[in-house]
Amino acid sequence: MPFVSGSSNDYQSGDLTPIRTGENNMSYYRALIERKFRDLAGSRYEQILNEYRDFIPSEEELQVAPVKSILVLLDFFSGELPGEVSGLLSTYHAPVTLVYLIDDQVLRVVSDSLGRDTGARFLEREEDRARELLKSTCALVEEAGSSCRSLVRTGTKGDEAQAQAQAQTSGLLVLGKKFGMTAGDNGDISPMVLRLQKAAPCPVLIY
Repeated sequence: MPFVSGSSNDYQSGDLTPIRTGENNMSYYRALIERKFRDLAGSRYEQILNEYRDFIPSEEELQVAPVKSILVLLDFFSGELPGEVSGLLSTYHAPVTLVYLIDDQVLRVVSDSLGRDTGARFLEREEDRARELLKSTCALVEEAGSSCRSLVRTGTKGDEAQAQAQAQTSGLLVLGKKFGMTAGDNGDISPMVLRLQKAAPCPVLIY
């Protein structure tokens, strides 16, 4: 199930039902503090309340900018965009850009090991795979009601993904949990996805 990080619209595990956020969250914690410490005398109560405030987002932090664009990063490992995710994206009423990244480091290894001709054929197959995935994914997004455009980029995947993510200042970044996975990765979520989640200046949806 998708999880939205850094957004005021977080979702419960297992469904797409919004959970308590924003001002309701602050009211909830304030009520909790008042119930737990209501018998403590004045200054001590205020001290506890101030200490708890350090763990509650400020009003400024709760002001989430509207999503004006959506960027979906894809690669060989991320797979197809689930239908429920494309449906969720349509609720933002924002244009969607699909970017398929081909890692040129892998291409160099293939070319150096097996020759330039083999490397060229490998790249051609990867580009064909990318275009097919983008075509089917774009159709899925448009069917859900969003406008969509797509492109294929070749480069150092980590650098390309980081640049794309950091440029998404007024939108939403969407990543499959296996995006950027390598042979040595054995976790449920790719380390690259976790790095991009931390680096992105916008909400991140991981599916």
